[in-house]
Amino acid sequence: MKIKKINFRSNVIYSKETLNNCSRLLEVLDHKILFVIDKQKKLIGSISDGDIRRAVMRNKIRENSKITSIMNKLPAYINFSKKNSYSNNQITKILKVKKYLPILNNKKIKEVIHFSNQDSSINKTNVIINAGGFGKRLHPITKKTPKPNILINQHSNIVNILNSFYENGFRNFFITLHYKSGMIKKEVNRFFNKKAKIKYYVEKRPLGTFGGIKKISSKFRLKDNIIVINSDIITNLKFNNLKTFFEEKNFDFLLCCKKNSLQIPYGVIEEKKGLLKKIVEKPKFEFNINTGIYMIKPDVINKIDFKKTQIHLTDLINSCIKKKIKINLFPISEFWIDYGSKDILNKIEKDNFIF
Repeated sequence: MKIKKINFRSNVIYSKETLNNCSRLLEVLDHKILFVIDKQKKLIGSISDGDIRRAVMRNKIRENSKITSIMNKLPAYINFSKKNSYSNNQITKILKVKKYLPILNNKKIKEVIHFSNQDSSINKTNVIINAGGFGKRLHPITKKTPKPNILINQHSNIVNILNSFYENGFRNFFITLHYKSGMIKKEVNRFFNKKAKIKYYVEKRPLGTFGGIKKISSKFRLKDNIIVINSDIITNLKFNNLKTFFEEKNFDFLLCCKKNSLQIPYGVIEEKKGLLKKIVEKPKFEFNINTGIYMIKPDVINKIDFKKTQIHLTDLINSCIKKKIKINLFPISEFWIDYGSKDILNKIEKDNFIF
């Protein structure tokens, strides 16, 4: 790794800019950081993808929210006049934590430095795709075609998932299989023509959401972090954002969630001991749902001793709670859907689905 300057002009945003523009910029910029400046062009804060997601989880974002309400108001920086007084080791220590370091002259950004790595597009993170389910809710389709092989936008969804991770620089793939495992292997080997490592683990009997992950982690002695995704998930989430969020905060277990709402079409009665207290007309409830995407350290899986081989997500979560292992949430604002039911699959096909 080398310390290099970046062309930071596109990474500067005025405090009066909208949150929507802020999100759009973070989506397209190579360097996923924005430096917030005031009218005098003085640095007053910074914003990353993680800052926005944390604001979403804390319900801090409203329609008229300002970027100053979610930005990091104490970004690290070095004064230009004192730059030469810092040793390379000191700057390296800062960059390992902050990744980007603005150099200021009279509080105005003169340059921005960061770690440059020629292999930064390729990472060691392991990706495990759960593709062993029977897809019973999609019968009769899945009696002939396994759920991961169903075509979504001209490709099978398992190939879509692999391509999405590959475009984000991921190269280490594991796929758990059971039902119609041969057909899924054939699909991947034929249509995913990329230079990547793919290893399969065929379950002799269903091992649950995390049973196969524990077997893979043990068999292949995984040491690097793991992203787990179900094979019926369709999303345009940039998985590097998930990876960065996980690593920056040094989480043990990160569960991706998405806000959903339910509108009750009736007046809901609140009562106490048989007496009416009030009626709430057509209330709307908001809640977070599990998206079937997780990131986890292999140590977390390995340190928990399960007495059974079939391990479901609830089993893992309950064991983590007992072991006092924190499970953090990663809110997804991007497009997300799973096609585990006929209604959703029919809607995807009817709408000539493109996300």
